[in-house]
Amino acid sequence: MKVLLCSEPILHIFDPDLPIKIYTDASIKGVGAVLKQEDKNGDGKPVAYFSKKLSESQKKKKAIYLECLAIKEAVKYWQHWLMGKEFMVYSDHKPLENMNIKARTDEELGDLTYYLSQYNFKIKYNPGKLNQEADCLSRNPVLEPYKNTEDILKVVNLITLEDIKRDQHKNVELQRDKLIFENGIYYKKNRNRKKILLSDEL
Repeated sequence: MKVLLCSEPILHIFDPDLPIKIYTDASIKGVGAVLKQEDKNGDGKPVAYFSKKLSESQKKKKAIYLECLAIKEAVKYWQHWLMGKEFMVYSDHKPLENMNIKARTDEELGDLTYYLSQYNFKIKYNPGKLNQEADCLSRNPVLEPYKNTEDILKVVNLITLEDIKRDQHKNVELQRDKLIFENGIYYKKNRNRKKILLSDEL
């Protein structure tokens, strides 16, 4: 599965104009998620992956808490893309499908749902056999759990499609005959892979 996640097709560039779909999962080791967007053929393509280990106290929580935690951690990790957007979340934990995040105020999930209530999304059930990427990430988590409960400030250098196009327009002239041009973006051919051409400015 790790080979599958890292092989062709490579990660696609996030497009703020395309629908956003997040697939999440939790295990006794950690939480994992995949953010996907559809290409012109309607196929879901991976844009980003996320995984994080559980703390010892989190490992003692119920399944519904861990599955909701997977959503919260993924949304928080990609908040720079998700804030102000409408998106779908897919989970293999069916009880979450009909849960009203904004109305949930109980102690069990309160800290998670309070954070998630500021986002505009719906949760849809996705059977485990269709959720293998997120399942793999949750069972092989990468990021360490936070050592405290305070939010950690992340500074994100977000490069958009328009940034890439402007950068290429300024710098691509001398190499244009050696490049591949697809969907408005120039790529360099590196063996059997395509690599987006970027200048040192980005």
